[in-house]
Amino acid sequence: MTTQELPAVPAANRSTRTRMLIGAGTALKLGFFFALGATLFSLLLTVVAAIIALIFGLSLSSDLRHVFNF
Repeated sequence: MTTQELPAVPAANRSTRTRMLIGAGTALKLGFFFALGATLFSLLLTVVAAIIALIFGLSLSSDLRHVFNF
């Protein structure tokens, strides 16, 4: 029994799609920059969450001073 290669695109749309081959170096570069972008996006979300937590923390501390008469 031999291995059969199945097309990823249905026969009706096969003529409109072209196959693109990329080299190993290009794949490494793409992977690196996608990972870098995901890391920077995560860092941005962390900074925004920290600023929001700081704002809420400061407002809560001033409310607690008024409640407990510090």
